[in-house]
Amino acid sequence: MSIATLLGGCDVISRKQAMEPLSLYYTLGLGVGMLVLYVLFRSHLTEKRSYDLHRRFAEIFCALGLCMALAVLLAYGKAWLAEGHIGGVLYLSYRNFATSVLLTALPMPFYLSLRHRGHLATAAVLALALALTGIGDMERLVGRIVYGTAAMLDGIIDRIRGEFPGKELHIVATGGSAPFIVKFCRNKILYDKTLLMKGLWAIYKRNQ
Repeated sequence: MSIATLLGGCDVISRKQAMEPLSLYYTLGLGVGMLVLYVLFRSHLTEKRSYDLHRRFAEIFCALGLCMALAVLLAYGKAWLAEGHIGGVLYLSYRNFATSVLLTALPMPFYLSLRHRGHLATAAVLALALALTGIGDMERLVGRIVYGTAAMLDGIIDRIRGEFPGKELHIVATGGSAPFIVKFCRNKILYDKTLLMKGLWAIYKRNQ
């Protein structure tokens, strides 16, 4: 993973950007770091211990989540002191990383709350920090993806029709996401959820 990330960044980002903490996290933390952690955990998982391993892992993730929540809240506090008000969700350069950490840590307080309800307060703090990272923008992001895919399909269909002048072409779409996308296309597209099975059945019948 580290090699793939490094090669993917070649000739794309500068050396200074590659040495930034977030870049080092993706290139070294996700690859080498996870491999080292796996080897360490693997060598100690079989040892007997006096504590519940699942709860210990949950506590570790809760601590990581609280640290990230503190970083997000401090960013908002700093903006409040500088501007005197906050007009909306702040843009955080580490938003994707913060969102990943908070989403990973968020279920852990609920697991720990099975024994102590006080951990629900931790879940509330993590949820608040997650909202402040701007995760609500995901709805707009999904909208852009849907409209972008529909526009791409219209472009492909127009190009194909241009290769067959004077002929009427019937466009058929299939797949789980197709109904949500074809309704935003300019071209008329028929949806058939069993198209793949029909094709496989036709191949089967032909080979009999």
